[in-house]
Amino acid sequence: MTKFAGDSLSDAILDGNEHGMLDLDRSGSVFDGGIRQVRFTASDHQSAIRDTHSASLIHTQGSHGRLWSDYDGERAEDNVNPGIFYFIPAGVLQEYDFRGTTTNIGTSLPPGLITQLREQNPELSDIRLDEPMRAFSHPRLARLIVNQDRLIRSGEMGWRSLADANLVQLGIELMCLVARRKPNAATPLTEHEVAQAEAYLRANLDQNIPLSDIAELLGRDVFGFARAFKSATGSTFHQFSLQLRVTEAIRLLRDTTLPIAGIAYATGFSSQAHMTTTMGRIAGHTPGAVRKTA
Repeated sequence: MTKFAGDSLSDAILDGNEHGMLDLDRSGSVFDGGIRQVRFTASDHQSAIRDTHSASLIHTQGSHGRLWSDYDGERAEDNVNPGIFYFIPAGVLQEYDFRGTTTNIGTSLPPGLITQLREQNPELSDIRLDEPMRAFSHPRLARLIVNQDRLIRSGEMGWRSLADANLVQLGIELMCLVARRKPNAATPLTEHEVAQAEAYLRANLDQNIPLSDIAELLGRDVFGFARAFKSATGSTFHQFSLQLRVTEAIRLLRDTTLPIAGIAYATGFSSQAHMTTTMGRIAGHTPGAVRKTA
């Protein structure tokens, strides 16, 4: 599987298209001027992208699959369903490992647009679009994205002016969304919430529980939850979950006669090799070595 990279979302899509992993729909794509939008279909692939200048908003139109993502060291795992959004700030390194098929509309938000919106809307002057948002839904944003796509495809007289105005409204809606979510995201996790999260993960070690499920369990908005979790535990959600799974695997290796492969699957690893690699990195021992000392 080829891993590709680009300086922007559109560059990466074009590069991926050359390798046959991504299908670019050029009739719904504009890369010049202030409007940068691309419609694309993707199948199993890995990618590494950093858009230095513009933020990216990706809307899934039709999807079936699972996404493992890493945004500047913050890992997450999500089911990719139709209608969800991903927002990636400018300058953030995005690394994806996707399994399945998905159709998307990717829209770039240039820094000049965000600066303009802050200047023209004093109530938004303190809003910073500097944190990724994963797998969230927003009906009004969806309507604006679909309208933008329609305008670009129409080719009707004055479409560019209408698309520019639509992009401004899209930016305002996104900044208002961040403004509404910011207080909730800033609230620290309590010891009780951390204990709830740990208990839920322990009870479901055979599954790869996504961060969004824990946020929902605690009645939290997923926006900013990754940072709140790391602040409370000292570990990212991904690291915390892996540590629990490795600890339980070591216990089973020492206290039971279950086959090593069975223990791997019981603790949520995709294979015995996956558990061996992860255990060696975290605990410094292989499953075989742990069992011999039992």
